[in-house]
Amino acid sequence: MDARAKTIMVVTVYTVLLLTPLVFNSAWAVDCPASSPVDCGGGMCCPIDYPVCCNNNTEFPGCCPQQYPVCCLDAGCYAYAQDCPCPSEQVLGGDDSQLDVLRETRDTRMRSTAKGQLLVDLYYEHAEEIFKILSAHEVLMANAAVVINRIVEKAMLINTGQPVTIDQKLSDSILEVADAIEADASPELKITIKLVKNGIESESIFRELGVPAKKKQ
Repeated sequence: MDARAKTIMVVTVYTVLLLTPLVFNSAWAVDCPASSPVDCGGGMCCPIDYPVCCNNNTEFPGCCPQQYPVCCLDAGCYAYAQDCPCPSEQVLGGDDSQLDVLRETRDTRMRSTAKGQLLVDLYYEHAEEIFKILSAHEVLMANAAVVINRIVEKAMLINTGQPVTIDQKLSDSILEVADAIEADASPELKITIKLVKNGIESESIFRELGVPAKKKQ
């Protein structure tokens, strides 16, 4: 390559590097109106009294107030991530009676131990991703509903101090749903699912609930 060709190449590269950010910025720049002055990027603006941008929620982008800064899949705004509608709530169709049973077990049994609290925290941390995966697979959603209904039956007995055992069929069903969710899960959720599966297979999760070891049927 002669000196003239090298000079042309250098000038061309320099020009491209100089113009690229200008072109990019002009393509994406948005002048937010006075009524919605908060620039969230990507052409989205929020009003001053709803300054939290929820454009990371690709299904329901929107804005939330400062006191409820968590954007959830139901397009609602909540104070904390654990307040978002959870997969069980979505699967059960908002059946309050069944949800109350699960919440009682969560609050009186799971949260009473360090390991149980960890499992609760992990569940809510990945709740939105789990529901997205369930929503994308109709059969998996139906299978999850069957499993959760069985779990509710066991939880009712736990909450009232009645004898409970987790049979092999229910344990296997839980693992099957976990395997199906894991197939589409993010690396972080995969780690959590493996932890839960290990807890089911070793029966340590059942012991956290004060439930005897499962019996083969």
